[in-house]
Amino acid sequence: MSHADWATINKEDEQRRTAVRELLAHDGLHTGKDFEQAAFAFRHGRTPDDYLLAHTLAMIAVARGSAGALWIAPAGRSVTS
Repeated sequence: MSHADWATINKEDEQRRTAVRELLAHDGLHTGKDFEQAAFAFRHGRTPDDYLLAHTLAMIAVARGSAGALWIAPAGRSVTS
């Protein structure tokens, strides 16, 4: 993939994280699946706080019956720059 492709993907990922933050601020997540999908958005974050939020959301998802979110909990990408 080209640098431009990654720039587009990163921009779209940030838009998804912004939308999830908005849902969180307005109590818009309810089901385990909601929290699992939210966790996945932050799994591809850019900061340690994004990865921590991915973990937290994944644990909430599991607690609400979405066992499929369990793999997200330890997943993360190292921030090197």
